[in-house]
Amino acid sequence: MQPKPPLIVATVEASQGGRVLANGTDTATWNSTKPFTLKLAAIPDKGYVLDHWLVNGSDAGGQLRLNITVAGEHHRHSAL
Repeated sequence: MQPKPPLIVATVEASQGGRVLANGTDTATWNSTKPFTLKLAAIPDKGYVLDHWLVNGSDAGGQLRLNITVAGEHHRHSAL
């Protein structure tokens, strides 16, 4: 019997003042047993701007769109 592959999980969240679309949806948690790509888009509310993305606690820049390959056990992506 083969061991079950580990589940790869990505959590997507936005701070106050906007929302994040992942692959064009509002889905906040993604998972798979194989690496996958998330196409993230920050959607700031009126009067707000994106400051930067955090990917696993590291600054990933301030562009409104960000493509991420998720390959580890757990990734956290935040728009601030």
